[in-house]
Amino acid sequence: MQHFKFRWRYNAQSLQGIISYPENRTHLIKTLIEDFQGELLHFYTTMGEFHSFCIAKFPDSISAWACALASQATEGFDIYEVEPLLTNEEGKAAMEMEKNTHSAYFIYRSAIHPPATPGSDTESSPLL
Repeated sequence: MQHFKFRWRYNAQSLQGIISYPENRTHLIKTLIEDFQGELLHFYTTMGEFHSFCIAKFPDSISAWACALASQATEGFDIYEVEPLLTNEEGKAAMEMEKNTHSAYFIYRSAIHPPATPGSDTESSPLL
């Protein structure tokens, strides 16, 4: 199962309701995630740009996205983001794949922007 990070900032109306009726909202988040075949791993309240975030596992991206859509459809948020997460082993595998892949994109980029001589005024940006 793939891990995802959800984070959100409530809109003013939702935040006022939460403050007026304080409760531990873990059971609500857990139920929503389980309705889409997911599993809640962690749920936190935060200070700063976002009010809360959670880490959950889903069988696939479609299930995670459907869960996010259901949550966003409540219109209770100013910001709502979902991001797929990789374990350290998955990240290592991605780095190894990149290292061992000879992409046509790299060859194309090199032809358009040949590497500059170190220290010259014509060094090209590493981003493209």
